[in-house]
This record gives sequence, structure tokens and C-alpha cells, in this order.
Amino acid sequence: MTVYFFNLALAISFSFYFLLLRKTTWYTFNRFFLLLYPVVLLLPFLFPLSLPGSGSITGVFYKTITPAKQALLKNLPSPQQSLPLRVIFWVYLLVSALLLLRLLLQWISYLVFRNSAEWIADKDGISIYRLSKGTEAFSIGRSVYIPGGLQDIPAAVLRHEMAHAGQWHTLDILFAEILIIINWINPFAWFTRNAIRTNLEFIADREVINSGYNKKEYQYLLLGALQGKSFAFANSLHSIPLKQRISMMNKPYNNNRHRMWLLLPVTALVFLFQQLPAASPPFNYRVILHRDDRMDAERKKFFTAHTDLLLIYWKKKTTIVELYFTGERIESFDLSKKNDVLLLQNKYGDLPAPVTR
Repeated sequence: MTVYFFNLALAISFSFYFLLLRKTTWYTFNRFFLLLYPVVLLLPFLFPLSLPGSGSITGVFYKTITPAKQALLKNLPSPQQSLPLRVIFWVYLLVSALLLLRLLLQWISYLVFRNSAEWIADKDGISIYRLSKGTEAFSIGRSVYIPGGLQDIPAAVLRHEMAHAGQWHTLDILFAEILIIINWINPFAWFTRNAIRTNLEFIADREVINSGYNKKEYQYLLLGALQGKSFAFANSLHSIPLKQRISMMNKPYNNNRHRMWLLLPVTALVFLFQQLPAASPPFNYRVILHRDDRMDAERKKFFTAHTDLLLIYWKKKTTIVELYFTGERIESFDLSKKNDVLLLQNKYGDLPAPVTR
């Protein structure tokens, strides 16, 4: 369930950015919002709080199975993992591995490329290299790569790449690439990645204009600049469409930051959601669901996802559910406690509904 909450956090944070922050000129704020706000939203689910009146955390306790309950475990079949689930799992890992391999190969290619580049100068703690091939200036880490010498590149283009390097924008891009590797199936991860890269270009363009370069001349320079091959984690002049960048450069600075205050109720609602009491009435019957019982697809899927689970026991006239595992271990959860529900979901996912026997 942690994966579910992380996907939810990405969806909420990007939706907030898209609706309220995307067209603002608060580029530095937007930068840290895109990087940090999903983590902030995830915190209450990773570390559940217990507020006054919400009840204490019951948690999970372990105990030895009594002889009476041991009889329930006799003659159960050996657990087997579902083939479709295994296929989905390995496909997911394969795609993630391919994306990781792509990033590593690009990094190795960059290191080889860097060895062939000629160092020109150090400026403000940033190393500047002359490209042996290629037509477009770009930056990676604290290094800037330019075609030709310093006298051959427009000062505004050099200032643009110096802004990227000076503010460590490569770290943001690597964060976005890693986000895609571990969560490529979530479209909001791709949206967030594109938003991060776009906002970094806005920041660099603003630095050029604030340094005294003529806005119109700089825009014409961008339109006439040649586009060359670069690396996935590099900052370059053509990382995003120029039309969008020129539009943002022409937008006046907006000092009205009332939209930022909307973050408070959004964040508060997420934290309050974590504290909502679990809507689980006491069970009016005693239910025991064996692994080898005939059951529908939903319940069977839960057992196949947890190969060491033997049976689920809903205790009569309580909100307690017990999970029996191999090795004579029981995990017990009180479904009337929100923290227990979250703990159960984080470990095993959504529990199937009980059925009368």
C-alpha cells in the first residue's frame, strides 16, 4: 500500500502544480515544490500519527497457535505462487531494469565524451569545456560544454548554461529519471518529470534576463540556435519547446502568492485522511477462510499474492482479524483502529471481504 500512497501523492502534487502553479513565475518555489511536496504528502502514511481521541496503536502481535487452532491448519496444501502475478512482477522489474540500464549507459557514454572534451577555463567554480563534436551547448553537474571557444559562443547562451550548472540542476533531472525508473507505470511520474525539466529551463532563462541581456535579442538567439545531440540527464537550450519558454519570459512577474496558501488545506486534508477512523463494524459471525477453500477471484488473488498465508480468521463480535502463516505465526489487527488498517494495508494490501460459512 505504500506504493499506492506514493502514486496518490504524485497525483495530488502534480495536479496542484498543474492547476495553480504551472503558469506562475515562482520558478524557485516550483522547483522545490515538485521535488519535495510528494514526499511531504507521503509522510503521514509512512509514519502514522496517533492524535488525541484517535485511539492507541494496537499494532501487530505474535503468539503461538493453540492446539485448538492448530487443528484448523491440518492438511492445507503447499502454497504456490500465481503465474500471472509472477509474470506481471517480472515484466515490471524488466522495464525498470531496462530504464536503469539506459541511464547507466548514458552516464558511461558521458564519461567517455568528457574525456575527449578540452578544458578551457574555470569560472565561478564551474568548469568549461570545448566540444570536440556537436553543435549545442549543454551542462551536466558543475561542467559546461560549448562548441568552439569562449569567443565563439554568445554570452547569453553561456550564462544560460552557467545558471544550470551553478544551481545543480542535474540533481533535479537525476531525481526525475530515477522516479521514472521505479514508477514508470504511473503517468503522473512522467508528468512530474517533464514539469521538473520545464521549470529548470524557466529558471535559467530568468537568470539570463536578470543578468542584463536584452529579452528580445535572447529570444531570437534561441530561435536561431542549432540543436544537437545531448544526454538524457543534460541541461540544454532545446530541452523543452521554445514557444513555451518565450511565453513565460514575456509574462510579468506575479508577486501575488495567495495560491501558495492553498497548500495548507490540501496538506491538512491528507493528514486528516490518515486519521479518519476505520469504518469497520464488529463481525456478527465467525469466519475462517482457508487457502484451499473454494472462493472467488478476489479472495484467491489475496492468497496467491501471499504464499505463506494459510488462513484468515475474523473473530465473532469483534473487529479483530487474524492472519495465520506457516511457521505457526499469527498476526492480529484491530480493524476499528485506523493505524492497524494502514499497517495491514502496507504489509499485505486490501484484505478481502469475509464470507459467511
